[in-house]
Amino acid sequence: MTSTQTPLERLEQTIEGHQVDRLPILILTKMFGLKQLGIAVNDCLKSSPDLYVKSQRHCVEELGHEALWAFSGIWEINEILDPSTIKDTEDARLVHRHYLNSIEDVKSLPGLLVKDQGKIPWVLEIIKKLKSLSENRYPVFGHLSMPFENAFMLRGNDLYKDLIRSPALVHQLLEYILELDLQYAMLMRDAGADIIWGTNPTVNAELMSNKHYEGFGFSYDQRFFSTLREKGIKTMFHACGDWSGRVDKVFELGADIYYLSRHFDLKEAKKNLGDRGAIMGNVPVVDTLLQGTSQEVERQATACANLASIGGRYILGADCTSPRDTPPENMATIFRVAKEFVLSQGER
Repeated sequence: MTSTQTPLERLEQTIEGHQVDRLPILILTKMFGLKQLGIAVNDCLKSSPDLYVKSQRHCVEELGHEALWAFSGIWEINEILDPSTIKDTEDARLVHRHYLNSIEDVKSLPGLLVKDQGKIPWVLEIIKKLKSLSENRYPVFGHLSMPFENAFMLRGNDLYKDLIRSPALVHQLLEYILELDLQYAMLMRDAGADIIWGTNPTVNAELMSNKHYEGFGFSYDQRFFSTLREKGIKTMFHACGDWSGRVDKVFELGADIYYLSRHFDLKEAKKNLGDRGAIMGNVPVVDTLLQGTSQEVERQATACANLASIGGRYILGADCTSPRDTPPENMATIFRVAKEFVLSQGER
């Protein structure tokens, strides 16, 4: 099928519910891209932004991918408050020690401006370079951790006990983080990010009651997304894990794209969301993209597209970040499905 729109144009039109030339696709390729060039995470973090940008360039120019992803998972607030809490390995950046030993320590958190702190300038330079590389053809994504996830990384599992024992201090911590998240989002926007995205697996149904989710998860995430919407910034929320019993709340967050885990029924998700944005997903990354055959990838991707593309506002994608060891032939297959999938007039 001949493409008449750029990936950025196609994505923007899909979010708005307008006609597109073919099915859009987004696959998060941070780790996959690094693997293709043999780059370890710790080496990447120690190098200039050009090394990471090179991996993303390879994905779009050599492999035909359709988005540019800034480096994610830097645990920016942990690093700003105390770099010694962070440990870089070949495979990931880890928080190996929590900054807050007690929830009472929230009372003495320092006032912060995130600009020029930790690895943030490095990420911002990556975004600037990705935007230049894009030439407004590919969407550039900037990532941050949502308030409760950041709070969890600062406090650890004890944060869930704090919800019961010291809820006022948890709220104080979340307000503190929300302000820093908004600062960071503005910096990424100014650097050239087209879409700001985040995830919050620490507040899904596997870890928190609906009551606590509404008070400590939903309310802060909704304020984050609504603030960016008011400023004209496009956003994406990755609903990672099981969100049973709170699906309706997920679609009230105010994001433009909802990147859905395997626990979501795509048809029901589209019905729930209506014309408030677009859904994305949800080919299994482990069972299918990582461990399946090319034929299984094609079958799963086609099934998702058949189920969710009717009426538009659908982006083919996986259910989570693509693993670094995803077979290149499987990655090529899911992109081929998007490029060859025939949209009916009603789907366009």
